[in-house]
Amino acid sequence: MRPDAVVPAHRVLRFGETTTGRTPGRLVDTNPRYGIPMLCNSPSGLAATAIGALESSREAVSGRVTPGAVAGGGNRMAECATVQLRIAEAAASIDAARTNLLRVGGFAAASE
Repeated sequence: MRPDAVVPAHRVLRFGETTTGRTPGRLVDTNPRYGIPMLCNSPSGLAATAIGALESSREAVSGRVTPGAVAGGGNRMAECATVQLRIAEAAASIDAARTNLLRVGGFAAASE
């Protein structure tokens, strides 16, 4: 954006409006879904990224073998205890985060 650019007031969306759910569009459409504060969506977006990373890690190690003599070259990485531990820790952290998100959102009883 150019430093001398002028943005008309009716085109400005202030951060405070998005975080409270009181955006100008909310005055036009009173459907509750348009009043959800922007930052309420961040936790689920971050959790989805972590879940995707975990799945990618599982796929990456499933077909790989260790390259060197120090790690017992030619062994499957998926069978390596250290790799299994790291993936298990990541899965447990993601599961805990998911449980917390459901509790905070009031959905824990519905998902159990």
